[in-house]
Amino acid sequence: MALKPIPRMDKDSWKSFQWCLDNGILVYVKYKSKGMYEVEVNDNGQITNSGTAKGEAYGKDEVEFKVQEILDYYYKNFSKCN
Repeated sequence: MALKPIPRMDKDSWKSFQWCLDNGILVYVKYKSKGMYEVEVNDNGQITNSGTAKGEAYGKDEVEFKVQEILDYYYKNFSKCN
């Protein structure tokens, strides 16, 4: 099995990450079961979990991409400076 490259954050990815932190939006990974993870979003105290909201869980290779996708979504849709 070939190893997948680890996602590297480019300049735009760091913008999304920093904007979310500055605006009280935290996106993090929670362990669900062997080799499976859920993504949880804490938007200023309002918590949404991918496992309870949609029944979604991700493998270790895809969970990092999902976190970045969510960070980018918040930045692109809610920031006024993009």
